[in-house]
Amino acid sequence: MLTMTDSTNGNTRVLHLSGPLAGAEVAALRPRLAAVVAPANADVLADFSAVTLLDGAGIGALAFLHRRLAANGRRLGVVGATGQPRDCLRDLGLGRLLAA
Repeated sequence: MLTMTDSTNGNTRVLHLSGPLAGAEVAALRPRLAAVVAPANADVLADFSAVTLLDGAGIGALAFLHRRLAANGRRLGVVGATGQPRDCLRDLGLGRLLAA
């Protein structure tokens, strides 16, 4: 089961994701993701340290966040990705999202 909590760290909204960012789990999360990007002044950092799986639906959710944020001059970053989620991001050429 995918869960998401969020917090604010200065001018950055941090999304703490846990579980599989995949399939129907992502569809259920989409309204919450839209609400996260609504504040017009915060960049978003997705904490993937507890994400166990990333598939096409999860990549689509990241693309949704990235497009919405970029349209307002804001950025999306990903931290803590390991294993399959990290490899998936790198294999798709999305390694630039991975924060150091």
